Amino acid sequence: MTNVEFIHTAQGYIGFSACGHAGDAPQGENIVCAAVSAAVELTECQLTDILLLHTQVDIDAKTA
Repeated sequence: MTNVEFIHTAQGYIGFSACGHAGDAPQGENIVCAAVSAAVELTECQLTDILLLHTQVDIDAKTA
């Protein structure tokens, strides 16, 4: 299962984490996981390129 966790403080939302495997097909062949990955990457690009915010992206090579 893919899990997305939003990180919230008194100042508001400050980050999120997405991890796991959707389980609909083997890793590397799963359209759901590909869609989640694309949505996460698009979000990071919007924060960095449009809002000009500094972002930190960590990718676990074992599951990427």
